[in-house]
Amino acid sequence: GTPRRGCSPGEVLQVGPPDELYQRPANTRVAAFLGSPRINLLDADVDATGRLSLFGLPLGMTGEQGSILGLRPEAIALAAPGTPGSVAGRVASSEDLGHETVLDLQAADWRLTLRAPAQTMAAARAEGWLGDEVSVVFDRAKLLVFDASGRRVETEARGACRRCC
Repeated sequence: GTPRRGCSPGEVLQVGPPDELYQRPANTRVAAFLGSPRINLLDADVDATGRLSLFGLPLGMTGEQGSILGLRPEAIALAAPGTPGSVAGRVASSEDLGHETVLDLQAADWRLTLRAPAQTMAAARAEGWLGDEVSVVFDRAKLLVFDASGRRVETEARGACRRCC
């Protein structure tokens, strides 16, 4: 595609094709600028050995204290209650857009926005998954990792993170 710029008033933060800026933002500012609904930016849990986890789920990678994890709303999916690797949250709000529903979920220490296609919502209703609380899973392959300063880091095959951009 045509090169685009991720901008902030008075400065260019990243230049590249739109898909690259969306999928591989240089930092949290570019990530938050692109996409609707906005990306979910969450503080990672980091243990004493540097292993990262999210919602108590080990991610199989290491990082530094203050790491930030980014999940686009389409990287999160509704799941049956009790699905391995799922987390449950209270439905704070929902907006039915016809072709999809945007759900805002909240728990004691996090808030997530996800986009659920209409057929997924229909299946979830039919299975009785929808209520005041729902379970979700996330696509770890689409997880973005940022350091404490907000710069994106690449995850390597062995699970360690290295600075990029």
